Amino acid sequence: CAHIINLNEAALSKIQSVTYNGRAHKPEPAVKLDDIALAAGVDYKVSYANNTHVGTATVTVRGINNFSGTKTTTFKINKAAQSITIKSSATTISVGETAVVSITGAKGKKSYKTSDKTIAAVDAAAGKMTAKKVGYVTITATSGATDDFNAASKTVRLKIVPAATASLTAANQPTGIRLTWKEV
Repeated sequence: CAHIINLNEAALSKIQSVTYNGRAHKPEPAVKLDDIALAAGVDYKVSYANNTHVGTATVTVRGINNFSGTKTTTFKINKAAQSITIKSSATTISVGETAVVSITGAKGKKSYKTSDKTIAAVDAAAGKMTAKKVGYVTITATSGATDDFNAASKTVRLKIVPAATASLTAANQPTGIRLTWKEV
């Protein structure tokens, strides 16, 4: 007569942490009973709970055939890094003009920040930047953290140049040519 052995005394190997990838993680622990390795599908079945998203996943080993009982262990699913790209509709902008800074690949809430509000202002939610005075400014675009992803930021450096001359007139004078323009 076959003797049914309970898995309560079995040892499960530690499962290393994994990184969120959008799919269910199914790492299998090694199962040993009195230093004898047991075989998945022959001696036990493995099932999982909470094994897709960030947090603590549970692995349950349930005895089959000559084995009974269950044993559980856990493993951590860590947040993944966001892979974002930043771009600006222009890298050189005249005073008074606008440009749009955008990020792609963002998983979280997008936000934008300027390194110097006196040189260029930026809409925190939309990334629309308005050049105010000549200089260089760095715009930082951030994609906020989500349940499964860490926050990520990228920067772009923009050059603000004087506004183009609005009007220029030339007139012949007895002493030469007179140039008139609107001051920038």
